[in-house]
Amino acid sequence: MRGATRSAFVRLVDEALAREVDFIVIAGDLYDGAWRDVGTGLFFNQQVARLTTRGIRVVILHGNHDAESELRKLPGHPLVHTFGARRPDTLRLAELGVALHGQSFAQPAVTANLVDDYPEPERGVFNIGVLHTALEGHADHARYAPCTLAQLRARGYDYWALGHVHEHVVLSEDPWVVFPGNLQGRKINEPGPRGAMLVTVEDGRCRLERLLVDVLRWQVLEIDLGDVVSFGAVQAKLRAALAAFSAEADPGLSFALRVRLHGATPAHGLLWGSERLLREDLLLVAAEFGAGRLLLEKLRVETTPLAAAPASADEADAMADLRVYFERAADDPEFAALLREDLERFLGACPPEVREQVDLVRAVQGEHLGAVIRGLTPSLIARLGGER
Repeated sequence: MRGATRSAFVRLVDEALAREVDFIVIAGDLYDGAWRDVGTGLFFNQQVARLTTRGIRVVILHGNHDAESELRKLPGHPLVHTFGARRPDTLRLAELGVALHGQSFAQPAVTANLVDDYPEPERGVFNIGVLHTALEGHADHARYAPCTLAQLRARGYDYWALGHVHEHVVLSEDPWVVFPGNLQGRKINEPGPRGAMLVTVEDGRCRLERLLVDVLRWQVLEIDLGDVVSFGAVQAKLRAALAAFSAEADPGLSFALRVRLHGATPAHGLLWGSERLLREDLLLVAAEFGAGRLLLEKLRVETTPLAAAPASADEADAMADLRVYFERAADDPEFAALLREDLERFLGACPPEVREQVDLVRAVQGEHLGAVIRGLTPSLIARLGGER
């Protein structure tokens, strides 16, 4: 996982060389902050050298993450252009009939609208605007260099190459306004394919192709357990789901899976406290079917119990009484205090990694005992009732 982002960049360079592109545009966040060691610069220099030795230009704009990065201090090269941060500037490629306009971030948090100062389009050439921006409608990303789609269209450029938003989005086709997204998903909330945009211009018209260069793909695997009634059936369903996913997955990629178990199921009570066993099962199945390509990012047990049948006036057996007892106990502060007192010795003996990482322990320490009792109730009812 640590090497995935670099591997994706290598694949991008491979594609550029194979397709003999004229130039590459990087619209910010080339690197996430300061270098830890010189290896970062060496790696980037090596990849840039692969491009420049073949005559391929590299056009760089710095965004919020790399505004103060040491990448700005790399040795200069006639085929590498970095946009300045004081004001927008223009790179003219006369032999190609192209003008690129852009402005780097001077500091990480740029809140001004930079588009207002971008130059007018040049006549008789293909104008490309390079901008690192949150744009409107992207609330998940910090609002750096905010602007609107209407403002970009009004500038009169032929293509806007945007950075900052990690998702692939084509916002307009006349003119083209495109977030290519990042080359490699970095966590579970960046699932699905990742890559760059190949832009081919002929007679002033654009043709776009998405180049997928990611090497590790994050994905959520949803498994509905609504039809299972036993723990063994749960294990069998997980095995079948992982085997089916492996059979359909791209053999050239690795996958980091979050497995989410959901649905109202008779087996809900039996699953409580069994996450470790299920996770071990999944790891074994992933090793069997995935040939090292399937990684288990996390297992989430989010099932719910089946709705209980309405209690009748004649129902007075022990199980019904127990359900009522638990329902009341979850909201009883005196019971919660007694339970916490009983658990204090256990909590004190837990090693730090358990206290910090186990959801149940964190819930008890945070005095969310009502939620703990409600979560535990279906498991106790199922086990006392003889369910398997």
